[in-house]
Amino acid sequence: MARPRKTEAEKRAYRTTVWANREEHVLMQTRARATGLSLSTYLRNLGCSYPIKSRADQYLLSLLVSAKNELGRQGGLLKMFLSKTDHKEKLGGKTPEDIDYILESMEQKQNHLISIAEQVLREMKK
Repeated sequence: MARPRKTEAEKRAYRTTVWANREEHVLMQTRARATGLSLSTYLRNLGCSYPIKSRADQYLLSLLVSAKNELGRQGGLLKMFLSKTDHKEKLGGKTPEDIDYILESMEQKQNHLISIAEQVLREMKK
């Protein structure tokens, strides 16, 4: 299946040349690669004040959300296990204090992941 044709407004018919020394060129290439954009798209977005969203940041944010969700699932499974009346006597050698410590640790990790995700979001909005 062929890609739909661009309208006249969507076509880019003008070319702009940017002169740079080697260091500047390497810096622009590096920053463009970090966002996952071509150098041309990166410079156009900068020049037109379009937002530049880093694909790396979006990927890291999705990893953080996945880790947070996994902690939540583990907490839910632990809660389900503890709510079973026939298992209350058999906690695998763990005391109720051990279980409380595990739950608190999971909650701290979840809160830490949330703070990191919020920091990444703030950086993405800059």
